[in-house]
Amino acid sequence: MARSRNIKPAFFQNEKLGELKPINRLAFIALWTVCDFKGCLEYRPKRLKVQLLPYDDCDIKEIINNLVDSEFIQIYSVEDQDYIKILNFEKHQNPHKNEKEAGSDIPDIDGTRTDNIGTSRADSLLLIPDSLNPLTEEWEEDFELFYKEYPKKVAPQKAKQAWKKIRPNIEVVLQALAWQKQSKQWFEKGGQFIPNPATWINGHQFLNKPPEQVTF
Repeated sequence: MARSRNIKPAFFQNEKLGELKPINRLAFIALWTVCDFKGCLEYRPKRLKVQLLPYDDCDIKEIINNLVDSEFIQIYSVEDQDYIKILNFEKHQNPHKNEKEAGSDIPDIDGTRTDNIGTSRADSLLLIPDSLNPLTEEWEEDFELFYKEYPKKVAPQKAKQAWKKIRPNIEVVLQALAWQKQSKQWFEKGGQFIPNPATWINGHQFLNKPPEQVTF
C-alpha cells in the first residue's frame, strides 16, 4: 500500500543527490511511498519496477545500486529475504501515528519486527499479500500481479493455467498492458473488444508492438 510522504525543499539542493541522474532521484522519492514507517521494504526488483517507475525504460537494479553506492539506502537480509532500508528516513519523515500503531511485518536492519503493535496489522507494502507465503512460486506472484492489472476479470483459472504454461516476462507483460490500456480500441463499446485474459496470454499479445500513435 503506497503512502503519502513529505518532500522538503532541501532535497533539491542536496549535492550528493545532484550527482545522480534524475531517474535515480525520482526512484528515491518513490521508495518513500512504498516503505513502512521505519523506512524499510522488501527488495523485489520486478515488483519495485512496477511500483516505482512503471512507464520508464530503466534498470531498477542499477538504480538501487546507485542509491546504495551514494549511501541513501542500504540492502540487508533477514531469513534469506533481501530488504531495503532508507537511511535517515525517520529523521525526515513523520508517518501518521496510526501507521506506527499498526506496526509492520517488515523486519528492521537489526532483524527486529514491530508487527501487531496496535489493534490492526500493518498494510502489506506488496501488491500481492500472498507473496509472503513461502510456498508461492514466482510465476504465481507474477500472474497475480498481471491479473490485478488486467482490465477484464473473467475465467481466472484458465488465465492462470495459460500463464503457468507460457510463463512470460512480467515486465514485458506490464509494459504491453500499459499502452494497451490506454488505447481507444480496447475500450470501445464498453470494453467488449478486450480479450479474455487467457486468450491474451495464449495469443502472446503481450509481444505486440504499440502503434506509432496511441489515442489517449
